[in-house]
Amino acid sequence: MLLASAVALGAELPVFADTIALSLAKGPGAGEVTLAWTGGTSPFKVFRGALAPSVLNPPNLIASTPGTAHADTPFRVRRG
Repeated sequence: MLLASAVALGAELPVFADTIALSLAKGPGAGEVTLAWTGGTSPFKVFRGALAPSVLNPPNLIASTPGTAHADTPFRVRRG
C-alpha cells in the first residue's frame, strides 16, 4: 500500500483546499510520482506525512519550488 500526503503552501500563508486542485500521476521514473497543482501563490512548499494533523510539521517538508509540480519517491507502508 502506498501512503503519502502532500500539501502545497503559497508564501507564508496556507492556501485553503478549495482554492487548490492537486493531481497525482505515475512517473517520471520508476517508483516515482508527480504532484501537480493549480492555484496558490509561488513559492510553494511540499510536505509529506502519514497523518494529516502533523503533515505541516517542519520535519515533513520535502521541497520548496517556484513551479506547480514536484516529482517525488513516496515511502511505502507494508502491512502484514
